[in-house]
Amino acid sequence: MQLFLYIFIFWIFQPNTILTSKTDNYISVTISGIHEDKGQIRLGLFKNAASFPLQGKQYKGYLIDVENKKASIKIHNIPKGTYAIGVMHDTNTNEKLDKNWVGYPIELYGFSNDARATFSAPSFESASFYHDGSTTMTIKVF
Repeated sequence: MQLFLYIFIFWIFQPNTILTSKTDNYISVTISGIHEDKGQIRLGLFKNAASFPLQGKQYKGYLIDVENKKASIKIHNIPKGTYAIGVMHDTNTNEKLDKNWVGYPIELYGFSNDARATFSAPSFESASFYHDGSTTMTIKVF
């Protein structure tokens, strides 16, 4: 009985960070502008300009299901720092951004800060943001 009491008292007086640490450090992303429920959203989280936005070079990658033309994710345990995000709506689930014969993307894509470039992907600097422990954003796909 005393052992139980000691364990209970120890548990009660623990700092709240033990109980809430997972919710205190996250990046929450909502993707808007989705036209159809087919396929999945592919999201890449990048840490530097050298890898941005190269598929397979991301710091972390995620697949997000599309339901009712909406998609969102809450990514936990991401250290504070500067990041950029690239997303694409892979409607045919072939794991790549499909393009027409001219090279223009025919699947929807977008970047953090809604960064855009005319004839190529935007720079890491224009898409980057500082994650301070709790970051919430919406990325529009075009």
